[in-house]
Amino acid sequence: MNTLFVELFNEYNSIRTHFGKNVKKVNDDIEILSITIVKVFSKVELEEFSEKINRFKIFVNPSGMFLSDYLDEVAEQIYTIEEITELNIQLEKSEFIQFFSNLDYFFFDVESMLKNLSKKTYSSTNPYKLNIVLPEINSFETIFFNFTSIETLNRESKLTLVETDQSYNDPLDFFSSLYKLELTYGNTNPFLYIIKNFHINTKDELQKSIMKRFYIDFLDFISDQSDENNFLIRGNKSLKINKSVDFSTLNYYELVNLFMFLISGEKFLEKITIVKNVFTLYLNDEISIGTFDEKLEKIWKTIQHYFHNYITDDLKDFFKDRDSLFKEAMTVSKSIKDQTDKLYTAINSSLISLVIGVTISAYTSFARDDVFILVVSLIVFISFSVVYYQFSKKHVNERITLIKDQFNHFVDNIYILENTEKETFKAKYLLLPIKILNNVLLRFKYLIVYMNISVFFLFFLLAIKTFLIKFYDSFLMITKIIIRILV
Repeated sequence: MNTLFVELFNEYNSIRTHFGKNVKKVNDDIEILSITIVKVFSKVELEEFSEKINRFKIFVNPSGMFLSDYLDEVAEQIYTIEEITELNIQLEKSEFIQFFSNLDYFFFDVESMLKNLSKKTYSSTNPYKLNIVLPEINSFETIFFNFTSIETLNRESKLTLVETDQSYNDPLDFFSSLYKLELTYGNTNPFLYIIKNFHINTKDELQKSIMKRFYIDFLDFISDQSDENNFLIRGNKSLKINKSVDFSTLNYYELVNLFMFLISGEKFLEKITIVKNVFTLYLNDEISIGTFDEKLEKIWKTIQHYFHNYITDDLKDFFKDRDSLFKEAMTVSKSIKDQTDKLYTAINSSLISLVIGVTISAYTSFARDDVFILVVSLIVFISFSVVYYQFSKKHVNERITLIKDQFNHFVDNIYILENTEKETFKAKYLLLPIKILNNVLLRFKYLIVYMNISVFFLFFLLAIKTFLIKFYDSFLMITKIIIRILV
């Protein structure tokens, strides 16, 4: 037995026991163990507590000072005990891990340990499992972790390096490809909670917590939607499974087999469709995870039956919903393309009309030498351009909104597809055509602006020309009058 970790664990338990219900939060992270205490403190209590704690560092909030330094400041009447809102007690783990060969992490609090372990990224390329020690547990393994009791640690002997099981590499890589998030979907990764030892001790709190986490992560993985209270699964009907803390895990290995069935081999979309449909066949709305666990054995057998008797025999009939999605997506894409072509045609026709109108107006004004007509033509042309563009833009935006609503409504009701594949459909058949349409509209805007600038410049030149002609004629007339007077 290692006295160092026993001492740390005893000190940790002493803190939890001393403050009891005033322990607001325990965060047993990979590098730091943090305990937050909120209560009304007394000077005597803090002084006695400070003397008992040797390994943990005690900070006073809101000042952030060490407790010992703060008490010195209190003695000098710089601060008061009443100003303390909470204590933050920390243990820096690196100071102790370094003394043990092949030890990766140690933890005291199971729940926050599992929460913090799930934040890390785990890969099929990891050669060895992480060696993790906790107090008062039975040694066992998961896919990524080798859990060992603190009581068995010895400074003189190294912890054994356990190789990861390579048979999980392909399923792990496939799970990664589903979400493209390096083997994690947010903090969801059921692989972290697959226990390798088949002799589960149901009285072991760590194993029980790991099995519960597997249930939660599995349901989060297959659900169409998840919030604080429920998992929503859409099969032949919509099904809500209530999230809860206390539930049975008697059929844990059936659920592990079901998960491995889903992400192993081919035909994932067919499998996930069967799974959701069978779930809604056996389960009613608003059930608990415990009820789900009770039905798991029947659910698993039925899923295997459907898969082997229907999917493997007739893929075309079973997967016709996916074909209809492709057709609908292409129809929407074609609708946007037609809208784009119409806009191109409208632009070309309008520009031709505008050019003809400008040419006739300019020619007429030049022939009649009428500045007033030039100005009126210019105002009419600019006004028409602005109004025409705004009407075109409004029409295009209305069509885009309508097409988006129709497409999203259709895709969101095709439950056979995962969210990532739905996003791919949207990007290829909806967003890309809309982007092209908006680019056409933008070019139309630039073209209208350039046309107005050109016309304005043309009219300006014609006005200058008319002015110069009139000025030249007036100059000739004045010159002739002056010559006659002089002669």
